[in-house]
Amino acid sequence: MILIRSTGQATPLTTRRSKTVREPILPVVLEWWGETCRLAASMIKGRALITLSLLATLVVSGVATVYAVHLNRQQFIELQTLQRDKDRYEREWTQLLLEESAWSAHSRVEQIADQRFGMHVPDATKIEIVR
Repeated sequence: MILIRSTGQATPLTTRRSKTVREPILPVVLEWWGETCRLAASMIKGRALITLSLLATLVVSGVATVYAVHLNRQQFIELQTLQRDKDRYEREWTQLLLEESAWSAHSRVEQIADQRFGMHVPDATKIEIVR
C-alpha cells in the first residue's frame, strides 16, 4: 500500500513503519481522509453532471423519437390519400377507355353514317373491283 501525500510524493507504508522515529498517525489519517472525501465529492459532483447530461440526452432523444413518429404518421396518411386518388384516377381512366371504345365501334360509325348522311353499303352487284 502506498500513501500519497499532498506534496505529490509517494511513500510506501511499509518503509514508514520501519522507521525508528514514529510520526503521529492521527494527522496523517485525517489528511488522507480529508483528501479522500474531497476526491469523492468531486467524483460525485462529476457523476451528477454526467447523470444530468445523460438525463437531458434521454429526454431530447425521447422528444425526437415522438416527433419522428408523428412525422411518419403524417407521411403515411398522405401516402394513403395519394394512393386513394391514384386508384380513383385509374378507375376513371378505365371508364374513359371503355367509353372511347364504345363511341368508335365500327357498327356505331356505320349506323351514324347511314342515318345522318344517307351512306350505306352498296349491293354486291353494284360493286366493281378494279385491278
